[in-house]
Amino acid sequence: MLNLDAFEGSLGDDAILQLKREQEQEERVQATIEQGSMLPHEVALYMLTHGSKKQKLGMLLHLHRTMKESEPRHVTRLITEIVDAMASDTEMQEAAPKCFLSMLPMLKQDQLVLVLRSVKTMLEVRIESVRAAWTLLALDIVGFLDPVTVREEMVPLALKKGDHNEPHDQRVFGCNLIGRLCRRLEGSIIVAEVLDRALRLCQDTETSVRVAVCEQICDIARCIGLALTKSRIADELIQLIYDEEWPVCRAAFTALIDLVEFFDPPYRREHVYGIIKSFVTSPPDTVATLLIEEFGRMLTKIKAEMPPEDVVCFANFFRISATKADQDIRRLCAFNLPAVVASLPLSTYPTHIAQIQKNLAVDQHPPVRRAVAAGMHELCPFLADKAANYLKESFVALIQDPTLEVRAALVQNLSTMLAVFNSQLKGEEREQFFNFLVPHLVGYESAVQKDWRKVSVLFSNFLQFPQYFNGQILHDRFLPILKFHLTKGAAAIKEQCAELLILFSRHMGSSRFTTNVFSMLFPTLAVRSLVCIG
Repeated sequence: MLNLDAFEGSLGDDAILQLKREQEQEERVQATIEQGSMLPHEVALYMLTHGSKKQKLGMLLHLHRTMKESEPRHVTRLITEIVDAMASDTEMQEAAPKCFLSMLPMLKQDQLVLVLRSVKTMLEVRIESVRAAWTLLALDIVGFLDPVTVREEMVPLALKKGDHNEPHDQRVFGCNLIGRLCRRLEGSIIVAEVLDRALRLCQDTETSVRVAVCEQICDIARCIGLALTKSRIADELIQLIYDEEWPVCRAAFTALIDLVEFFDPPYRREHVYGIIKSFVTSPPDTVATLLIEEFGRMLTKIKAEMPPEDVVCFANFFRISATKADQDIRRLCAFNLPAVVASLPLSTYPTHIAQIQKNLAVDQHPPVRRAVAAGMHELCPFLADKAANYLKESFVALIQDPTLEVRAALVQNLSTMLAVFNSQLKGEEREQFFNFLVPHLVGYESAVQKDWRKVSVLFSNFLQFPQYFNGQILHDRFLPILKFHLTKGAAAIKEQCAELLILFSRHMGSSRFTTNVFSMLFPTLAVRSLVCIG
């Protein structure tokens, strides 16, 4: 209940009177609803026609639940009432499209067309925030309309909104709508009716519009096909890559990378590869960060076209980027490291990549180290029988990292790493390595002891521990951890603990150790048995 007395000292008499009227109105509406025997759709209709604005806005948030139980004719009536209720109120005009968005999956075609009429009307209002709200609805409704309605209603709308006389936000919407149309209509329709407008939008004077059209180029290309993309779109895309505004450059370059696999190999070699190499050789400031961000994905797509003499060029670019002062650049390099190693010949690893990997693993910025830790296991297949040799130093640094989240990232795939070290390290080196890990694994468990999810992830790696540690270590160092969580830990991991205790008992190498394991298990099992009997 609104406490009007609290406002009397700060509001004028007229304002207080208005608030009292609204409160009284809300109370009358609520009383009528509670006393009557209205059906859900009747409650919504009554609220729309008699409720206060606050009640109407609240009702719109949950109307889609009412719609599920309503007959089609009642739904149509509700749509009409919503349109009437928002006629001259900005808040209602901004709230209505959100309501319609939640309703789209349950509307029939005639109801969708009814909503579409309001969409087209509201996109013409002067208030940009209102237009923005209805723009989202206009884009989503394309996926629910039948193909005939899409062509007859939405194609003309896209052409209109892409006209240079429209406000820039509507031209952006026109670009986005063209992309949606490409997912619903045949390529021949797009070529005949929409493509020319899309190409003109590539030359729009507004930066946001050119960015928007870049973001739709992939959908357009895949809709019209390879031949027309090469003859009609490729040149425009290349011009946008060299645009004077960096957001446009970024969007265009991203689109080019997305289309690399779409182009046939001869076209990639003749046109696309040269552009990418020129950017890597002399990276413009406008796309320097983007190049690093997309570097792994980009290499994966163009590696087939990369001649042997260019490998060093790409490896050097990555090496130089990984030593930059910008910590975000180094983090992106760490994130892309597995894809880079996978794409470049293995011969470049010891000469160009190995030291980068070591440096990033001890970087002063924790997110950089975390990225290395999270992706280290992905390097193993590419480094083959050299993985332990190349990764051991970094792994040792990361397993004792001062930042818990770095160690947590490493533990996520610990079993993969330990299996590699177990198979590739020999003799005394192997024994020293695994003995070194013990206190750090125990220390990690102590640090995450109250977070059962992290503990569970750690325990999932315990399954292979009998392969790496002797019975004495299992008994003295890891068994107490399992006992603690079995008796005092979260219920969600008790079964996991019990299974690990049974597993460890088979590899203790001493009957005294094995007896100790079952002495831990027995009280717990006895209690469970009593519960079952009871």
